[in-house]
Amino acid sequence: MDFIQDIYWKNLPSKIIKSYKKSRIFSPLFQKSFLKSIHEPFFVFTGTNDIDFSFLDKDPKILKKLKKRKVKFFLYEPVSYYFENQENFNLSYYSEFHSKHNTSEHLRAEELDYINEFASKINGLVLNHCDYGLGKLLGDKYPNITFRCRDIFLRQAATSYMPQDPKEVNTIIKRFWCGNGRYTIHRHIIMCYLADKLGNYSWWFNSNTDWETVVDWIEDLPKDYLEKNNQTLNQNTFELDFTTNKVDVQEKHALYVPEGPFSQPNIEYKKTFDECFVCIINETRFAQPTANFSEKIVDAINYRKPFIVVAPPKTLEYIKKFGFKTFNEYWSENYDNIENHNLRMLEIFKLIDEINNKSLDELNVIYRDMLTILDYNRRILKHLKENNTVINDN
Repeated sequence: MDFIQDIYWKNLPSKIIKSYKKSRIFSPLFQKSFLKSIHEPFFVFTGTNDIDFSFLDKDPKILKKLKKRKVKFFLYEPVSYYFENQENFNLSYYSEFHSKHNTSEHLRAEELDYINEFASKINGLVLNHCDYGLGKLLGDKYPNITFRCRDIFLRQAATSYMPQDPKEVNTIIKRFWCGNGRYTIHRHIIMCYLADKLGNYSWWFNSNTDWETVVDWIEDLPKDYLEKNNQTLNQNTFELDFTTNKVDVQEKHALYVPEGPFSQPNIEYKKTFDECFVCIINETRFAQPTANFSEKIVDAINYRKPFIVVAPPKTLEYIKKFGFKTFNEYWSENYDNIENHNLRMLEIFKLIDEINNKSLDELNVIYRDMLTILDYNRRILKHLKENNTVINDN
């Protein structure tokens, strides 16, 4: 079933508005996660940008009733940052920007605008979000919202296919794994860096490397090297478990998604991980102030692979708040603490080079030494969907 961006609800005190807006795609989320134990009214928004609350108009008494209850709201996706007095998001439906703008008085999030307005009508609500540090960053600008870092997207991702515990350890024959769906600038940069290195990759785009005209955080990347490798990307096919046509990227701020069956947890997809040493995880967002991670990390944990995250700062810190272990005893994870996005990218390049300079024999030894951590992480993942913990992100 296709993903539907919409608002869903449960336990509303109204006979006019049905208490549960049914969607098969979200039934595991409501039935198998901690949401099933919530008795207060709550909403789940699975989209981005504007939120349509007009369905509440069907019951003229609903707002008065909600004022007497402890209302919860859950965001399924990261928020869409923007700056007041600027006309557009610079990357389709959200903006990425230099870290020097993190403290701008004009920084806002579109979803929070809508939620705060609704919350003002019901004496406030508790927002459960998936942006690590969001309340600290923007809380004072949205006084009707109480912020809680509690990611329901991850809980649903954890309900997906879990492969049986492997009886054998696969031999590593490639260094890197990197899967990509829709086009983003940071994914393009990373794929330009990986294009000449031994690995399993997916990349569906023909594009130039004119990134600086769209975002302001790129300052001193090795442009000649990236341009050379971009020719490799444009001239060759990089795919994992499915085949589709390449897409020409004309405007880097637009939304480009390849046609085809996006990779889902299954045996064939798992095989693309098995022969690789480390996953380079290109998360959805990179040049933003709040951390977020997704099913991409869940997949790496699921398939017993270490990972390097190409994501906002403090993403590894956020991952560890769930109880997962990372890999600082094998390489430096200092990149996670670097707020400057250009410098963080350069630090990730250094780490890729460090691993690329190791022989496959060395990597096989290291991988076997990691198995205790990898098995531990899978045990944590198996119980994540029931985990009701609010992450401390102050």
